[in-house]
Amino acid sequence: MKKNLNPYDKHEVVNSTQSINLTNYQENDINSVLEKIQDEISKRKKALELKGSKVSSATFSYFSFSASLSVKRLETDSEYKARIARNEKLEETKRKKEEEKIKKEFKKLQELQNKYGNFSSAEEALNAKKIENSKSIINIPA
Repeated sequence: MKKNLNPYDKHEVVNSTQSINLTNYQENDINSVLEKIQDEISKRKKALELKGSKVSSATFSYFSFSASLSVKRLETDSEYKARIARNEKLEETKRKKEEEKIKKEFKKLQELQNKYGNFSSAEEALNAKKIENSKSIINIPA
């Protein structure tokens, strides 16, 4: 017997299924993974019910598990020696740059000492320059 359906009533329509993907990079056992899937399903059911939808079925159809191990080991002797050699070369380069910098600065200092003499302060050098200038003004022939 065919039901008389009112064309003005709202009908239930089937939407596409929702997939649940969980990614977790912590160590887990299978029970905790299944718990998380179950929690996710119940969250989605509640959200759909709040929107006025019904969940007709929940099916566990496909599982994919993968595992990876993060391994730390001590470096081999050759790796250790290569790392130390790189470090020593880098330190040697730093030392050479610092030596070159000191040599340049010392050269500038010597040039300044040759130009202005051995003064202990800038005021002393200025006073000496003033005295020299005043002597040259006095000795100017008129």
